[in-house]
Amino acid sequence: MSELDETLREFLIEGHESLGQIEQLMLSMENDATRADAVSGCFRLLHSIKGACGFLGLRHLEELSHAAESLLASIRSGEITAGTSHINWLLQAVDGLKKLLALIETDGSDNAGAATVSQILANRSSYSQQAEPVKAPSTVPMRITAEIAHIHPNPPSGTSIKHDDIPAGASMLAEATVRIGVEVIDRLMALASELVLARNRIMQASDQIEDAGYQAATRQLNLVTSELQEVVMRTRMQPIANVWSKLPRMVRDLSRQIGKQCRLDLEGGETELDKTLLEAIKAPLTHLARNSVDHGIELPSIRMGLGKPAEGKIVLRASHEAGQVTIEMSDDGRGIDTDRIRAKVLSQRLATSDDLARLSDSQIMQYVFMPGFSTADRVTEISGRGVGMDVVKNSIESLGGSIDLSSTLGTGAVVRLRLPLTLAIIKALIVSAGNSAVALPQAGIVELMRLEGERRTRALTHVGDAVYLRFRSELLPLIDLAKTMGIPCSQESDTDAFSVVVVHAENRQFALRVNKILDSQEIVVKPLPSLLKGIPAYSGITLLGDGAIALIVDPVGVARLAGLQGRRNQAIRDDSKTPELTKNTRPLLLVETTRNRMQAIPLESVDRLEVFPVNRLEHTDDTPVVQYRGGILPLYDTSGHPGCPFDAERWTSGTVSVVVHQTPHGLKGLVVARIVDTVIESVEETGGITIIRGSVTQIVVPETWLAGVPQ
Repeated sequence: MSELDETLREFLIEGHESLGQIEQLMLSMENDATRADAVSGCFRLLHSIKGACGFLGLRHLEELSHAAESLLASIRSGEITAGTSHINWLLQAVDGLKKLLALIETDGSDNAGAATVSQILANRSSYSQQAEPVKAPSTVPMRITAEIAHIHPNPPSGTSIKHDDIPAGASMLAEATVRIGVEVIDRLMALASELVLARNRIMQASDQIEDAGYQAATRQLNLVTSELQEVVMRTRMQPIANVWSKLPRMVRDLSRQIGKQCRLDLEGGETELDKTLLEAIKAPLTHLARNSVDHGIELPSIRMGLGKPAEGKIVLRASHEAGQVTIEMSDDGRGIDTDRIRAKVLSQRLATSDDLARLSDSQIMQYVFMPGFSTADRVTEISGRGVGMDVVKNSIESLGGSIDLSSTLGTGAVVRLRLPLTLAIIKALIVSAGNSAVALPQAGIVELMRLEGERRTRALTHVGDAVYLRFRSELLPLIDLAKTMGIPCSQESDTDAFSVVVVHAENRQFALRVNKILDSQEIVVKPLPSLLKGIPAYSGITLLGDGAIALIVDPVGVARLAGLQGRRNQAIRDDSKTPELTKNTRPLLLVETTRNRMQAIPLESVDRLEVFPVNRLEHTDDTPVVQYRGGILPLYDTSGHPGCPFDAERWTSGTVSVVVHQTPHGLKGLVVARIVDTVIESVEETGGITIIRGSVTQIVVPETWLAGVPQ
């Protein structure tokens, strides 16, 4: 539907509901003419209908609702006392309004109801002879009669409209729509969450049961649960326009208050977000808009001197991106002066000049989010107290989101918010840290790796008392998750292997050291117990498939708990390792094929890495398959010709390593002998052959290699 169609649809649904309430209130008026609440209720509902009619251009519906509203106004003010004839006419008007709504639903306009409206308005004069005037001038009834006369000066004698003459106008929209309270939807969401937990336990237990019927039932349960979860979550989703519809007026009034010209343009208002998140981002968005007007947009005289239009422009846009909602607020104002921020940082002794000299402009701008920091020269009612941006950041991060700030001096600034679609059920990586299993939200995870032996030695380096991970062309701070969180763990030797989770958060990257990667699954987020609410590194708890309770770790909180400050707060350029990425440089997954050859697969084409027991493999035609995540994963061998199926009969090992690739037609599996490493190399996008680590290596692009495989 277009925006107007959706607005009209909502109006029709609410209109039928309002008319039903008006009908009940009018019957109450008939039984007790002194009920002021019933009269006021009818008047308020009719006034809402009339106001929407003017916006939508429904002239006849507006005319009839206005006439009914006028009569109610006279009754409410005490000019006349409502009698049976008045209630009869009002009920006839309600029936006429219902008929007009039905016509609009069918034809898109109320033009076909002109005759009906004329008849009802003409019949209105009959009540004047039965009115029971109260203490009021005798001219009052004549004034109302005159009002009717100019609409229909010569009503035919004996004209009357029976109730049966006007169809109530049954609405398909109203019948197809049910309004449900928020508490019912919240209860549905809670039940769906519990079902997801039960599904996870059954899926985990199914790995030990080889019964084909049980496996089929498990897959069906998984599919139905996922679909039910998606549908229930959609009931909580609302357009983000519901939140920011009041911002343009606020921007207009504020800009005029401080002598500026500014407008706010909205894009992507149909983007949907969980209702809980919508309520939580109202205040942050309001503060960001006020900041743009006050700090960003210049005075008209200054803008014109710079060759800009006198009117400043702020754009607020929203979109879905990679399973998250991105909200971006940009302006064409003065931008952020990093030299001014540096001066403020030095004056407030937040850092030394040597520290600031090592930071880039983007890193300098992060000081804007510090509590009490402000670049304003004086305190006003609008800004200058240093309270706001730190609150905005804390609010967004408490929702599991992130905030990013960028600017070009003289051109403008951009604030970008990234938020999860919902807080109830999220995708998470289950890892082992010390002697416990914890969950890491997948939204900020960049890469996973296993370090052992020589590779561990090459990957780690020490800078002072800190340990850094060589990753791409940078040295990332490496945080031991178990030690930082105080999780008990067994004694480890320096030669023990461990896994690393590279995380992107707060516009930076850092690495978390964990014992092992256990699983990836959807988890249900439950609030922390009161005893743990004071620990910033935990954002909730969940129940795993085996029934164990796992804490949900907030990577940003872990970084703060680890004390990443100053230089350690950012990655360090590793000039001794890998040259800076060029246009043709790509991260690759280095593998050994089933024929002992070296191949490299672009990392962006790798969805997951899996290991399957050979006894789980089945066959369809000439292609071996394995049941995987509720579906069927066909297996291919990249050491053969393009699209070559894997030859399971000649495979002697008890397991197969599989690189899972996502295609438009589903998942495909590429069987390899072993996973060697991840590397950065300059290669052609279409594939080819190159030398990696002294070995001739074939570049396999799954999109091309699988092009001839049947869908």
